[in-house]
Amino acid sequence: MTSNQEIAIIDNGIKTEGIIGKAVVKQISFLNRSKMYKVPEHGTMCAQIINYIYPQARFIDLSIMESNGTTQIKKLLEALEWCIKNNIIRAAYSYEQARGRFE
Repeated sequence: MTSNQEIAIIDNGIKTEGIIGKAVVKQISFLNRSKMYKVPEHGTMCAQIINYIYPQARFIDLSIMESNGTTQIKKLLEALEWCIKNNIIRAAYSYEQARGRFE
């Protein structure tokens, strides 16, 4: 990876406090505000793991998971389309967490 490479985290959000928060360059939610996670833990943990391996990474937080842990396939496709339109070639999405939880 080149320096300052942007990686989209497609999950339930990334906390913007601390060292990971400083690496978040953009946040986009594909949800209604009332359905968003109050404390996005899983997306934050994914970003922390990537940051441990590649500390120069910059993150784009694409929130698609509702507070009950579900999402609509339409939301995933919207996030992936956003990545394509914005020339983001690296994205992380936790399929196993959402497996069987699409509406």
